[in-house]
Amino acid sequence: MTVNMELPRNIMSTLRKRRQLMATTIKHIYNARHGVKQFIQGPRTEMQHLMKCLVEGKYLYSHRVLPGTEMISDIFWAHPDSVKLFNMFPIVLIMGWIYKINKYRLPLLEFVGSTSTEKTYAVAFAFMSSEKEDNFFWALQSVRNLLQCQDNLKVIVTDRNQTRMKVVDT
Repeated sequence: MTVNMELPRNIMSTLRKRRQLMATTIKHIYNARHGVKQFIQGPRTEMQHLMKCLVEGKYLYSHRVLPGTEMISDIFWAHPDSVKLFNMFPIVLIMGWIYKINKYRLPLLEFVGSTSTEKTYAVAFAFMSSEKEDNFFWALQSVRNLLQCQDNLKVIVTDRNQTRMKVVDT
């Protein structure tokens, strides 16, 4: 059930339905889930595991490394189906930030497109080490590189942050 992304409370509920006299607690469920995740990840670091998943899922991705080190500073990825949609409907691109809610407290930049039927879809995502102009320019350029005809992108929607607006103009 963990591999199928089932929530721990639902796993517990299912187990209780199958065996009413069970002594399992939610803590046991969390420990078992952790063991399964560790088994799947194997000896790889979290970043190595992420890169493996991106390759296996045939995602389009790119990353930047901190100068003089082997540490990844920024990573960008997009699902192939999202790229197909983006190339069919490249007129509007919406950018949104999700701030520091993840384990590493890094900002996540989400790119969203809009179809002709006014449905939205995720185009791509980027974890960035900071919100500097250079990082933002790199992420925006990465999205633009997904387009077969880069001149088709007409509208970019973002908040009124001056740095981001300057990068969009560039």
